[in-house]
Amino acid sequence: MDYDGAHFAGMHIDADIHGLTYADCHFENCQFGNMALKDVVFTNCVFSDCVFKNVDVSLLRMQNTVFHTVACIGIDWSEIGRSGKLFPLFKEIRGCTLKFNSFYKNKLPKMPIVDSALLDCAFIECDLSGSVFRNSDFLNTTFQDCDLSKADFRQAKHYRINTASNRLQKARFSLPEVLGLLDNLDILIE
Repeated sequence: MDYDGAHFAGMHIDADIHGLTYADCHFENCQFGNMALKDVVFTNCVFSDCVFKNVDVSLLRMQNTVFHTVACIGIDWSEIGRSGKLFPLFKEIRGCTLKFNSFYKNKLPKMPIVDSALLDCAFIECDLSGSVFRNSDFLNTTFQDCDLSKADFRQAKHYRINTASNRLQKARFSLPEVLGLLDNLDILIE
């Protein structure tokens, strides 16, 4: 079944969704919890004030998706953005909270995450080159073996990025948070 230009509001979904395609749809104040999105496609869709909690997205395909004030809790995005998936996955992520999310080997260049909180998340071996993380909070979030070249971390806070294991060429940072890049050097600053 296909939905084109539909508006969904106030839905609480806790059963798996199979084989649906959503194009140019708007989801507002919807909750997706403890369920799976299997062979589901979201193209040019907008999610506003929604919650995704413990949702299996391993068989989900997305393109140009917008998240505004969305909470994503316990999501493993590792299968999203691999070969055969649609690109770009996200057009914008703004004012969102991602907690206990994991990204592994995702290709997410130029991903815009602005005014958001990424708490206790993990980015491992991801391509985040040219991504914009302005004014976002990365408390307890790790970046390991990622390409962060040309990424914009200005006004971002609490990021801890190991400079030896991540590519940071021409990435942009602001004071005082940029001093966190020195943490892995085991040096004293007076």
